[in-house]
Amino acid sequence: MSLSSKLVFFILVLVVGFLAYSSYEPAGYEYQDGLKQAFSQKYGIDQKQIRVKVGNHDGVFVQGEVELNKEGALFFAVSNEGTMEIVWDGNGEVDCKELLDNEFPQSVIGEWCN
Repeated sequence: MSLSSKLVFFILVLVVGFLAYSSYEPAGYEYQDGLKQAFSQKYGIDQKQIRVKVGNHDGVFVQGEVELNKEGALFFAVSNEGTMEIVWDGNGEVDCKELLDNEFPQSVIGEWCN
């Protein structure tokens, strides 16, 4: 393989790697905007002050962590006709009855309710 062929191959590998990296979205990325909007409405906080990290999710039900004005909390939410609805959020004991009443699957509830 000539030097120019090696250079072309190297550039091609770099371009493919960059495209793969730039299209990376963290797990649960599709919920970010809806969750930020729901928390913003619930607490009257600008969405720029809200950070969301999605944990377990299944397409409808979502569990994760939220940071509001640098204060963290656990949350459980449900997607209702394209709008995210916060079912429970806080730092205390999880309201398992509320989650089960809203038919959260065990795969999303995880270890929080046994």
